Amino acid sequence: MLCYVIPLPATVLLPSEWYGNFTCPGNVVWSEIEMNITRTENIDTTGSLYVDGMMMSVTGSYATALQVLILETDQMINTNIMGKIATNIELDGRLVNALLIKGKYLFKQGNTTLFECSMELHRRTCRSKHFLPSTPINRK
Repeated sequence: MLCYVIPLPATVLLPSEWYGNFTCPGNVVWSEIEMNITRTENIDTTGSLYVDGMMMSVTGSYATALQVLILETDQMINTNIMGKIATNIELDGRLVNALLIKGKYLFKQGNTTLFECSMELHRRTCRSKHFLPSTPINRK
């Protein structure tokens, strides 16, 4: 199995892969998501999201002192979310510790929020099938 070293200190997001779930009001089924942070410079952060079979490029900010991460899709998407067409997704999260981000996903149509969904992401320590590896170590 190919696994990765978790970067220290805990405030560092780069490089990192995350997996988790989100649920929207009235939706008892959790949907799976994955996130890959690929670059951060000052507070500017770049990565990708894998949601419901779609890979999306995201950019935003990570405030180290506050442990707050805000990312939004770069391109307009047109996806059906519970009967409404969302054009972009925003992730608002707080780094609870080195292994956990909690927050919300905002599914939007332009500047209008269609759904605000709770989410939880866990840092992946083994390779995802969707993202390229970063800082690998071999573990048996």
